[in-house]
Amino acid sequence: MMEGHDYSVSAMTENIVIAFMILWIVGITLSVVMVVSMYKIFVKLGKPGWYVLIPFMNLWVLFELTGIMPMLSLIPLINIGAAVVAVFRLAKKFNRSPLFGIGLVLFSYVFIPMLSTVKTKEEVELDNFKFVPKSKQKEEIKEENKEIPKTDAV
Repeated sequence: MMEGHDYSVSAMTENIVIAFMILWIVGITLSVVMVVSMYKIFVKLGKPGWYVLIPFMNLWVLFELTGIMPMLSLIPLINIGAAVVAVFRLAKKFNRSPLFGIGLVLFSYVFIPMLSTVKTKEEVELDNFKFVPKSKQKEEIKEENKEIPKTDAV
């Protein structure tokens, strides 16, 4: 028998317990990241973020936000196909390509946090909108009126 190796049942059990603890920590961490990311996405789209925490309501609201009949979230197997369509529409709401939608379906633990950090179409439009205070608007109107020559038309 080889010296220095402990092949007892207790050593193997110990290793299995450590492996499960590591998997548990990774799973909890990924779950927290997904909940926070979906919370941010819901808030950006105008819904309360805490809807993410309610099991069937989160899918219902996701379907509402993406224009899919929310009742489909209650039908087994059909809700899976509808969720795939919803994810593609969600990517479109954030100005992302269909390839990003494929990433959302296949690698959601990576792409949903990425999606939560980008701006929606409406946010991009608001960023491009130039805000001018009312006092400045009045000054600009006065300047425009000065520039227009007045003609006496009879």
